[in-house]
Parts: sequence; C-alpha cells; structure tokens
Amino acid sequence: MIAKVAFHLRWLSASYCCLYNLYLLNLIGPLAERKSNVYLYQKAVSAYDNANTYMAIGFSDDNSMGNDAVTQCNFYPNSQPSAHFSYNVGKSNQPLSESEQQVDERGNLILALAQKGESGMYCSFRQRGGNGNIRHVPNLNNSYYIFLVRGVARSPTTLNMHSLNPSSPDFPYISSYRISVAQKGVSPNSPQSTDTWMSADRRRWLIKIHVAAIFIATTQAFGALWFNVTWANALIIVYIAIAVLCFVVLQILSCMMSKPPSKIASATATIYFMFILFSFCVAVLFAILMCISNSS
Repeated sequence: MIAKVAFHLRWLSASYCCLYNLYLLNLIGPLAERKSNVYLYQKAVSAYDNANTYMAIGFSDDNSMGNDAVTQCNFYPNSQPSAHFSYNVGKSNQPLSESEQQVDERGNLILALAQKGESGMYCSFRQRGGNGNIRHVPNLNNSYYIFLVRGVARSPTTLNMHSLNPSSPDFPYISSYRISVAQKGVSPNSPQSTDTWMSADRRRWLIKIHVAAIFIATTQAFGALWFNVTWANALIIVYIAIAVLCFVVLQILSCMMSKPPSKIASATATIYFMFILFSFCVAVLFAILMCISNSS
C-alpha cells in the first residue's frame, strides 16, 4: 500500500509556480526509499522570460546561498531537457563530475516530463530522498529553506549565475522560514500555524467525517422513497449517474496532473467539467420526468 504525504509549495507571483509532493513509499522502510515528485512551472510573461533555460530548487540550512543541495531542470539549446543534481559551494554552483552523475543520479533522480515553449517552462522529476551521506542529495526528513531559481544555462549540466537584482523577476525566491517537506499543507507565504487545539490532520478528518455525514443523511432521505416503486427506478438512475461522473472526474484529474499547465489544458478541463455538470442535470431531469410519467 502506498501512503501519500503531500507538501505544497506555491510561489504566488506572476511568473513562477512550484509544486512539491512527497511520497512515502514505505512508512517503516529506510529514508533512502522515500521518493518525491517535483513539479516546477515558470509561466512566461514576456520574451525576456523565454530567454531563461533552467529552473532549480535548492534546499538550504539557512536563508543565504552557500552549502546547498540543488536539483535543476536544464533546457540548454540544441540539447534534450535534463535533470541533474548540483551543489552550491559558497556563492557559486558546482555541477557534478561525470562519475558522480553516473553513480549518484542513477536511480536517485528521474526526469518525468520537461517542456519549454512560448508559454514558459515546465519540469516534472522524481527524486529519491537521501540519508545525509551525499551532500547534493538532501535528506527529505529534515526541514530546509527552499530556494527557487531560474536563469540561463551555460551547458547541459552547468548553470550561470542568477540575477542579483532584487527588483528583477529572475531574482531567487527564498522561503521565509524552514519548511519540512514531510509536513502536509505548509505554505511558504504564511507563518506556520500555532493552533495547538486542532492540528491540520484533525481538521482534515473532521472535513471527511462531515462530508460522510452529509452523504449518509442524504441517503437516508432518499431511502424513505426507495421502497416507493414510482421513485425506485429514478433513484437508481441518479445514483448510477453520480457514480459514473465521479469516476470520470477522477480520471480527468489524474490525467491532468501529468500534463504541464497551459491555456489549452485549462479550456479543455473547463469544457469537460461543464459537460459533466450538464450530464448530471440531464440525469436528474430525466429521473423527475420518469417519476411524473409513472405517477400520471
């Protein structure tokens, strides 16, 4: 059984978005078995943005650059998109040697999807959590200051310096406090919750219980009509329609998670959901008309 723990880091600016999901594949296994899915998305807002050819996420023990593990997605011209580990030594980024790439990146870093076009850059890669023995493979059980950086690549594995101008859209983002990637629902744009009365997990469980209670109450109300022959077939149709449409929605959402954000994808999703809503309304209307017909 796969247990999923999700941590969402949203960079809510005009040109960046980053989602970070941590999957615990084995709750009682070693930390090295933990893997994470990382989604980096840079939305281009001008031709200047399209000049950038890399995105990177850094894991730091402080809020200044230096001694940081970095995972980068590289779109060097005339080369295939690639994902690599690197390390910040002082104020410069140091790529791995060829031997380190072959040994440390194999099995620890897998590029799932990378695209660069007029709408921006999108990169999805899978990264295995380290145990602290390799400096450029961060221990995902620890908390870090999160760096988000973009700029121009020097080679398929080497990065040029990012912008040093704080007013530039290419100036790095640094979270204001340490973030544990194993903790659910943490946003870097707001301070960590100090509410000790009710934890995030408890609130989620209360929401689930509330939804279940609403469903049970609704089912009980319909159940009073279930033994009425006039309503029985109509209720069956409505329940089947709900089950089918819920399955379709889940399939659409799972498919969209593996696609880069775009206007076409958003428009397509909107059309799908409008069609689903229309189908549900038609099913309910058909059930009501059938009941009226049977009653008459």
